[in-house]
Amino acid sequence: MKASLKKALLLLPVIYGIFLTSVCATVLGYVLSTSITKDKYLSEFALEHEELTDKIEKRLHVYEQVLWSGVALFNSSERVSREEWKVFASIVDINTHWPGIQALGFAIPLQPNELEAHEKTVHQEGFAGYAIYPNNSRDFYTSIYYIEPFDWRNQRAFGYDMWSNPTRQYAMKAAMLTGEARASGAITLAQETASDTQKGFLIYTPVYKDPNLLNRGMVKSLKNLKGWVYAPFRMNDFMLPIIDRVAPTTSITISDITPASDSNQTQQTSNSRLFEHLNPSPLNAITHNKELHVFGRLWKISLTAPAFNPVTHLTPATLVLFFAGLIADALLLLILIHNRNNQLSTNNIFKERYKQLLLTLNQRTTDIETLKKEKEILENNVDTLQEWLQERELRINELKMNQKDV
Repeated sequence: MKASLKKALLLLPVIYGIFLTSVCATVLGYVLSTSITKDKYLSEFALEHEELTDKIEKRLHVYEQVLWSGVALFNSSERVSREEWKVFASIVDINTHWPGIQALGFAIPLQPNELEAHEKTVHQEGFAGYAIYPNNSRDFYTSIYYIEPFDWRNQRAFGYDMWSNPTRQYAMKAAMLTGEARASGAITLAQETASDTQKGFLIYTPVYKDPNLLNRGMVKSLKNLKGWVYAPFRMNDFMLPIIDRVAPTTSITISDITPASDSNQTQQTSNSRLFEHLNPSPLNAITHNKELHVFGRLWKISLTAPAFNPVTHLTPATLVLFFAGLIADALLLLILIHNRNNQLSTNNIFKERYKQLLLTLNQRTTDIETLKKEKEILENNVDTLQEWLQERELRINELKMNQKDV
């Protein structure tokens, strides 16, 4: 019985050991599930970033082909009239097929001595208010000569000298010297008004007097240039169709981080913000940055999302299983303790019964001893009685003998 009690007492650390092992298994399962879910969340975030960057890159290169088709139009004709450019732009239909492109334009280079004759020619075409601006004196000019669609917003850019702006000039010069498409840094387009102002950029493709100059290795210079086919982009309009599948909690920023060129300090330097799509910023957030080369520029595309939070990102089933596991662990502990208590209770009952048996046995032993003593006394009394009877019988016999003699 002592061994059983000792065994029951030894069960207590075993019970808690089983309980702790079960809890550890439940917590380990939760930690592993959380780790897997977190890795999946981060992988999906990285994939989202990769897909967004890929979409931007692909769309830009597709849009580049629109500009080269304009270059092809000029290279295949002796002269492209304003009406022909309008027809070309209407067929391309940027408003329907190429969201983000504000216009398709053609800009021409002009020497100072060519300005007056050029403006007079455009006036004769029916644009009496046409004038190249800004109108300050410069060594070299350009003019937005054709621009479509010729709506109220694009008319604001008609006649604008993009060469007068260092950011635009750098891209125009790079396109002219390389024979490749080149993008400008972040700018505010000439088409912008006081309302719904957006950041933008431009892409330029060169048109040479001799189309063969487009071949690599050919020396290119301003004297060989006919002009630039270009497209201005309003960045919000360009990005909105791309970010439609981005998670609603994700914030996006795009910055031009092109380093300044030692040979041309007019190039924009770092951190010119092009685009922002901001959501409420959580206290804990993760940010991924990717760099994208865009026609001679370097963009940094940053995505920010809430950091992984088990409460919000774990599936309900995982949380239910975790808490169900803890409840099961608690029930297991209760069952084990209940069984131990039952065993202790049984041992106590056995102990009490054992005590009662000992008491009964002791009482029986005492009773037997008492009976033995009483038996001895009784036996002694019987012996004494027998002796007395024998003595009495002898006396009687003596008396009888005496009477006979008389």
